[in-house]
Amino acid sequence: PPPAVEPLAGRWALPSPDAPRLLPCAALDLALTTEVDLGSVRLLHGALSAVQDRGHDRQRPGWRLVPASPQRWRVLWLDASIAERLRATVEERRIGERADLMVWGAAIVRPRAPAPLAAGVYRVTIDSRGPLSFARNEHTEAVTSPGAGTMEAAALRHLALAGVEHNRGVEVREVESRTTPVTLHMGGHLYRGAGRGEVIACEGRITVTCNAVAAWALRLAEVYGLGGLTAFGLGSVAVKAERIG
Repeated sequence: PPPAVEPLAGRWALPSPDAPRLLPCAALDLALTTEVDLGSVRLLHGALSAVQDRGHDRQRPGWRLVPASPQRWRVLWLDASIAERLRATVEERRIGERADLMVWGAAIVRPRAPAPLAAGVYRVTIDSRGPLSFARNEHTEAVTSPGAGTMEAAALRHLALAGVEHNRGVEVREVESRTTPVTLHMGGHLYRGAGRGEVIACEGRITVTCNAVAAWALRLAEVYGLGGLTAFGLGSVAVKAERIG
């Protein structure tokens, strides 16, 4: 007879957490009259800090930036009410030394929460769609081959951003990183494991073996971005989760 299958226990017996259908964030398209790339995106970041119209926490920015072209970006506001305030408006803001028109789209996108996952063992495949930034020791050391601790921290961050109660249920068993380091010249005060203005990031595939809570949370990376500097246009990924046990 086939060997007996051990029942799931502990965190492995947890399904994905309960969540509202819509996440508490909202995205707007932003058109600019001048071009912005990763080398100058810190200037757009500064303009968005003013648009946000509240105290800016450098460790917890209130948005995620997704590049479409040098003159078109999508801004995911973590507070959906900011997107409601800005929709279909045009305003002049300084981006660095330049005065620029910021033209906000009329259509608000409200991301949906991922579908629920039953308890089990999952393989989560994450493919980068641009540079990913991970760091430790107060950003002085770049992480270009993320392991279990890095992915657990990412999952916990996503759950917090989604406002989802998880009862410390994240469990990551194994991580395989097939990533390649890349150096980005982003200027200004930014740095991650390199000199001032430089960010050592990575690109490639990250495969995570984890429980349902972690798998569900990592799927949120398609909404919130993965890793750090998501407010500067990094972190775009495609995520697939499949149950393997």
